[in-house]
Amino acid sequence: MRVLIDLLAGLLQNAIAPGLLLVIGLLILRGGWRLSLLALAAQYAASGLLLSWTVSLSVAALKWLVGAMVLFILYPAGRRL
Repeated sequence: MRVLIDLLAGLLQNAIAPGLLLVIGLLILRGGWRLSLLALAAQYAASGLLLSWTVSLSVAALKWLVGAMVLFILYPAGRRL
């Protein structure tokens, strides 16, 4: 349990964690799909950057790749709305 608390404290000290919280708030408050998709892209990029500092770079690159794939799938679906 102490390791989890230390990990969360380290994440909150980084400059990226407040940005992630801002993006989460933007996703919740805004209803437009284009802005939500852009916020989701920013969230994937920031979380991949956080992962690159804590785990191996290949895991972070995989996170970015999955994020790109999700965005390429959601964009055409959002255009149909």
